[in-house]
Amino acid sequence: MYDVWYLGFWDASDVSDSDNTSQVLDDLAKDCSWAQNADNEIVFGWADDLDHNGMAYSNGFYAVGSENPTHPFDWPEKSVVQHEISHNFNAPDHGYFGPYCIMTYFYAYLGVDKWCSDCWNTVFGNIWGLWE
Repeated sequence: MYDVWYLGFWDASDVSDSDNTSQVLDDLAKDCSWAQNADNEIVFGWADDLDHNGMAYSNGFYAVGSENPTHPFDWPEKSVVQHEISHNFNAPDHGYFGPYCIMTYFYAYLGVDKWCSDCWNTVFGNIWGLWE
């Protein structure tokens, strides 16, 4: 696995509703499509003052996180990254209260970095499927 970081190249200032996480995610995918060249590359962007902690395309390649969400439940950054990238591998949300899992909002807020067995199987089933 290679980690490749591109810093300071994405400008979301053209998003009309600048705190709308969905619009910012769409802008990231449009502006940074050049960075996603293969099925094993994910593009993750950070923005300030979004209306969610983050958002990702399910079973996709793009995700965005908020440095300072505009609601009172600011998750740890590592939780935002793991939760949103898990969506890229098709892991579902469990809502506010559910299994002890990074995909349950309450546990993500607390910084839990574990998947429940269903999400583990979903994420790793999709990861291993890339090499089949």
